[in-house]
Amino acid sequence: MIFTNKNKRLSVIGSFMISLAPIVQWWFATNGTAELFIFGQLALILLYKYLNTENFKHRLICLAFMIICAGGYVLILYPAFQIPMFYVFLALALYIIATNFKNTKINKKDIFSIIIALVIFILLMTSIIYISRDTISALLNTVYPGNRISEGGGAFRKYISYMDNIFLPYKEKGMETHPAKEAVMFGLFPMGIIIAIIAMIKNKKIDLSIIILSIPYVIIGVFCMFKIPYLPQLTLLSYSSVNRAIIAIGYIDILILIRALSITDKSPKILISLIISFITSFILVFICHKLNPNYVGKILASFLFVMCLYLFFTAIQYNTKYGKYLFTYGIIVTMFLSGFTVNPISSEFNIITDSPILQAAQEINKNENGIWLAENLDFPCQNYLEMAGCPVINATNIYPNMELWEMLDKEKEKKYDVIYNRYAHVKMILVDNEEEIEDKFELISTDIIKVYITPQDLKDMNIKYIFTVGVMEEFNDENQEFELIYNDSHNYHIYKINYK
Repeated sequence: MIFTNKNKRLSVIGSFMISLAPIVQWWFATNGTAELFIFGQLALILLYKYLNTENFKHRLICLAFMIICAGGYVLILYPAFQIPMFYVFLALALYIIATNFKNTKINKKDIFSIIIALVIFILLMTSIIYISRDTISALLNTVYPGNRISEGGGAFRKYISYMDNIFLPYKEKGMETHPAKEAVMFGLFPMGIIIAIIAMIKNKKIDLSIIILSIPYVIIGVFCMFKIPYLPQLTLLSYSSVNRAIIAIGYIDILILIRALSITDKSPKILISLIISFITSFILVFICHKLNPNYVGKILASFLFVMCLYLFFTAIQYNTKYGKYLFTYGIIVTMFLSGFTVNPISSEFNIITDSPILQAAQEINKNENGIWLAENLDFPCQNYLEMAGCPVINATNIYPNMELWEMLDKEKEKKYDVIYNRYAHVKMILVDNEEEIEDKFELISTDIIKVYITPQDLKDMNIKYIFTVGVMEEFNDENQEFELIYNDSHNYHIYKINYK
């Protein structure tokens, strides 16, 4: 509402495009993606309210909640998203200050309260960091994501890949990676820029908000597109990556689009709008198809062309009699298809509580608890048993269990440190003896590692139960016996290890 000059329709459109953005929905449960927008945008609203009220109590309330927002944003502890998004929020904050400062009267009480607020914030952050220092240190000193250094460049496809995001909830075949890594903001690039240029030419006036947003847009865009010496280090974007920094580009695209529509009084002629929409849609879909033909085939490319032509044309024609309705309904339907359908809607916890194997695991661990191992199972099976309250040693490592890895890493020089010192989904595979192992640790991708373990490792790790689809009886010997205590119709087994 602040950014669209209190245009309710455009505010609804913007809120749908942000909250149901594919990257927000695919990363909803990890890395604080939703929290980035919650804390960042709420802080901006509070700043706006602070500048537009003279009631001292109201200003104190705004300051108090800004402290919470600042602390929440900092403690997301995922620089890959935080740093590029900070540039956008900083630009928006400068715009709000520049356009509202004339309405503000700052007195001595306000200055004193701001200083007190900053002191409280510093004390709270110091306390939290001190209490959590071991965890924060472990995170920051990981190979990934803590010490990931990006040089930038190579994100050309990401600028236009938002179009095929509409297929991510329904089609995975032909995808280069997986849906979460392909997800971006549905920003309608480059339509916001085109409409903004047309609006400013017609108005014969530069819009301050669009100019201010253009600064982080260019900086982050150059980082994403090209490898420019020293730029990543000077901007701290080296702690991000092009695949993560692109979230800020998409966010700015959305903001520029709704801002441009809010300052546009009259749309171009239908023929001109149609030509612009047709050419832009054709070029973008053609490039999207050529860059990823295995995923975006000719049929899907045809669908994308029709979708883009409709959205682009109705966006340019937004200020006509039916344009605003057609664009509103079109973008809401698009966001529902690309974002709303990502996360399943479920009532109650029947999918967990009614699962026979989870009930069995819960009962087993309740009667005689112990450490569990998910053997030779891919993500997310390692985390499945956690829902039953079973302690699983190879569940996803948010930060590395260095004590465990150093125990298993028999190499004195710790040559595998760069593999296991990271955020990782851990797949453990049981083998007869060390002679069968060429490399004990394998890096499958930036966040997936494979670890080969022996029966002796099981004893060293104090493993009591194994969840697997394999047959463990073949590992029986004079030192341990694998007792099958549960078996289901899907061939999942639970074994109890009896050490002799």
